[in-house]
Amino acid sequence: MNTEKNQFQQFGLCLNNEGYAASLEVGKVYRIIPDDKAAVHGYIRVIDEAVRLCIHC
Repeated sequence: MNTEKNQFQQFGLCLNNEGYAASLEVGKVYRIIPDDKAAVHGYIRVIDEAVRLCIHC
């Protein structure tokens, strides 16, 4: 991810919620929030079921 503002929202599809069953639902689409620190480690930040910002791989 870069620091430039992206004019398009990005979304991710949950394929496996192992370890995150309380937060993520398999088959559900989540909005991805840009996060350079998470991206450095291969993670993405999404808004989960409890409307919290969480980092997931």
